[in-house]
Amino acid sequence: MVTTWASLLWLGTIHVLLLRSNTEKAEKVEPNPNAVQHDWENWMKTGMGWLGKLKLKQICLPGANEAGMSAKTGGTAKQKNCNTLCQSKNILKQLKTGIRYLDLRPVVSGSDYKAGHYQQDPEGQWIGGDGQTFESIVKQINDFTKDHNELIIASLSKSHSVSSNKPFDQGEWDKLFDIVSKTTNLYEGPENTLLNVTLGDLTNKGNKSAVLYIVSAANITLGSYAGKGLFTNKSMHLYDNVINTDKMNFMFVDQALKMYKNAKDSFFVFSWIVTQQPRQVAECPKLRSIKSLAKKTNPHMKDIMHEVTSEIYPNVITANYVENSQVREIAMAINSHWLLDRNVPKKGNLTEKRKNKKGE
Repeated sequence: MVTTWASLLWLGTIHVLLLRSNTEKAEKVEPNPNAVQHDWENWMKTGMGWLGKLKLKQICLPGANEAGMSAKTGGTAKQKNCNTLCQSKNILKQLKTGIRYLDLRPVVSGSDYKAGHYQQDPEGQWIGGDGQTFESIVKQINDFTKDHNELIIASLSKSHSVSSNKPFDQGEWDKLFDIVSKTTNLYEGPENTLLNVTLGDLTNKGNKSAVLYIVSAANITLGSYAGKGLFTNKSMHLYDNVINTDKMNFMFVDQALKMYKNAKDSFFVFSWIVTQQPRQVAECPKLRSIKSLAKKTNPHMKDIMHEVTSEIYPNVITANYVENSQVREIAMAINSHWLLDRNVPKKGNLTEKRKNKKGE
């Protein structure tokens, strides 16, 4: 059978209807965590009495996709704001709004290390732009942790060398490691026990901040930086797999199914992200921009809560253009209602529908 976009859209719509078929019960729990809603800059410290007991694997963090891409500082000829920028606030402002997981894609151009957003067009040509420098990212993290005793996790992945159009080699990674090692309050500890450390132990019960960089790169070693603020994605059992689609239905079903399959055994990132397709990249803003796609899909983010159970839940929710309280309040609702109360069904909507369909 030949699968077409039309049939995929129909299948995706049917799946989403199945996923949402039991929303009446789920929507009784609203993302309204009273304990910390008035102080998002310090939500971990404010909620330390109950959050501090949770292990890293048990916490859900609000995250920003491509967090360093709020302003352009360079790039290729075909890059534009509409196909390059993924956020409207810089790192410091994101942290002040409650974001605690920063997705960063490092690029190197000459001797400059920056966050970047690069992709290939249908002809194989690279299109992309540079965002904040890593020196400025480190400075803004340091500025924040100087007055806030919070946990911050920064993911370093999908590196790109502008000169070679290849991922970083060991030497380029080492230079980046040297830059981010200037971050203050780096958490030091053994890699093999990281997910079992509680938030209280990471932050000394809210009396200090803790910053972790998680590195995803093949055939790269951390060297002397290992366990000193820098950890491999394997030590975190990090699972972050984005589907390449501009259809919210496809994205939602894809991420929900991946969560059911992988969340128990991983630090799972639910990527609430729809991606530009080649024509949109070339013809935006006439066609959909990264920002307009995010504006269309982000209001539906609360649907994630319909698929969370007491055993299966995201550890991070990332999104583009995290301008308001949606991602942080949904993450906090999962923390407060799902993880602490444990008062939700053992199976999510999709799991139940599949079970009923099989007649089990």
